[in-house]
Amino acid sequence: MLEKNELKNIGGWLLFFIITLVFINPIFNLFIILSECQFYTILEIIESFAFLSLSILAGIFLWTKKPFGVKFTKIFLITTLILNIANAVIFLDYYLFFNGTVYFIIWILYLNKSERVKQTYGNLKETQRGMQIWPILSIIYAFLSPIFGIIFAIISLNRISKNHKLKGMGISIIALIIGIVILLLSFGYGILISANFDYVPEDIEMKCSNYCYYVDSATQYFMEYSTTENGFMCYCLDDSSEIVEQKVYPYTFE
Repeated sequence: MLEKNELKNIGGWLLFFIITLVFINPIFNLFIILSECQFYTILEIIESFAFLSLSILAGIFLWTKKPFGVKFTKIFLITTLILNIANAVIFLDYYLFFNGTVYFIIWILYLNKSERVKQTYGNLKETQRGMQIWPILSIIYAFLSPIFGIIFAIISLNRISKNHKLKGMGISIIALIIGIVILLLSFGYGILISANFDYVPEDIEMKCSNYCYYVDSATQYFMEYSTTENGFMCYCLDDSSEIVEQKVYPYTFE
């Protein structure tokens, strides 16, 4: 058994967790973003990089033993877990459900049960200066990832209501409003895109299928509407879902 003094040092599974947050997760997800960025919109790319930054921040806060580090990390893990489950259910992506949720569940349980985490961070007292991190985070992520911006703004306002010496109420309120507005606009835009662009005219899909049939190493195809190209993008994919050819079929929705 490790002595309590030894448990106050960052090591073991806690050190490994921090490494996954700062290095392994961002590198793995960055590779996915770069390899599949042609399927992403600008907003999706921005939000993906926002998630990477949150992972890195969580690791840095834990490594530097910030009193709010564990709380911040739990917020990141739990929120991302809920979003992953929601996306998996909506898009019937069972790989995302099992692969994307296991990591978060394991580390949420670890942060709640680990004796090392309790000994390392349990006695740290959050200073008034440290509490000012929440308004700053709220206004930044209101633009980058509105869900997190809203959560950080709520935490900030809750703490300010309990300690009137804290600053940042105005910033937090603005962040909350901006986050809600952007989230509603994104949701509405997503419904509009889904309603209009999920439909692929039969003749265009047939052209794409025939086109990819004659492309060497192509075994499948994928289609999506591109607003920048003002038409349907036809992607010819190989067995590993890598794009080997692509073609645009112009189409304007009336």
